[in-house]
Amino acid sequence: MHQLLQDMGRQVVYEESQNPEEHTRLWRHKDSFNILRDQTGSIKVKCLILDMKMLKKNNIPATNIHSRPRFFWNPTYLAQTNPNDEFLETVAFKGMHNLRLLKLSYVKLFGTYDVLESLKILNLSHSINLVETPNFSNIPNLEKLVLKNCLSLAEVDESLATLQRLIVLNLKDCKSLRKLPTNIGMVQSLEELIISGCSNHVGAVDELVKLKSLKVFLANYTNLNQLLSAAHEVEVALSHMLSFPNWITKLNKNPKIISFVCLPSSLVTLSLASCNLSDDAFFNDFGSLPLLQNPFLGGNPIRSLPHFIRYLARLKRLDISWSP
Repeated sequence: MHQLLQDMGRQVVYEESQNPEEHTRLWRHKDSFNILRDQTGSIKVKCLILDMKMLKKNNIPATNIHSRPRFFWNPTYLAQTNPNDEFLETVAFKGMHNLRLLKLSYVKLFGTYDVLESLKILNLSHSINLVETPNFSNIPNLEKLVLKNCLSLAEVDESLATLQRLIVLNLKDCKSLRKLPTNIGMVQSLEELIISGCSNHVGAVDELVKLKSLKVFLANYTNLNQLLSAAHEVEVALSHMLSFPNWITKLNKNPKIISFVCLPSSLVTLSLASCNLSDDAFFNDFGSLPLLQNPFLGGNPIRSLPHFIRYLARLKRLDISWSP
């Protein structure tokens, strides 16, 4: 959306009432903070955005920030390197029964999520202290989950599988993340999965292939030798799908070969930029991804045009730029 149109829309919202509690959308960090601190949010609120780092840049006095129990410091956290992240009790959202979009930065939610059951978009990016996600069973209507740059996040709760309306899962730059839920394949609605920058991630091939609605898979700057190339995982996936004994032989000889048959055939966009992939990392047969239109392989040591291009009947854009 053009910035001017966005600003005009926000001005219309703020002309609804002089009281921020009556606004349907809260973009001003100070207003959002005051409403959460005082627990005065109403049923009218549909969108709330709060960035504690930006709020403190506006020189909000510390006595205001910590004057109510909704926001509090954790003594253990004070020893950490990022002083911007704060803890917030979920009870602060108790009156916002129609809240659809919640975006919190440098804030860690504390408490049960049953007060957020109407949420469709949850963005907890830059929550430095977030180690594991909450139980998602209390927010069944969630369609978009964004957890970018949650540097301490090591685990995504298995209850993610209960989110049967989830379309987007963004875990970009969650560098401590070791794995996705073992049952992520049950999220049949998922269309976009982003794990770029998750350098410690170990993938579950047999689960990825079960994501029948997945159209976009972004895995830039990841360790694909762990994510897609473990020979024993590939063999398991292939045995359930197709019978290609010659491909199994190739895998055993060269475990760095990427097995695209372990990805869902529904993929339209696949990005594996800067994953240290060379010419011999790809199978010649690319028929397992018949809908693929946009493969992004830039930043890899590819010396020649990949042979698999001939199999991509719907190819629109191939990016192998910045190859050493």
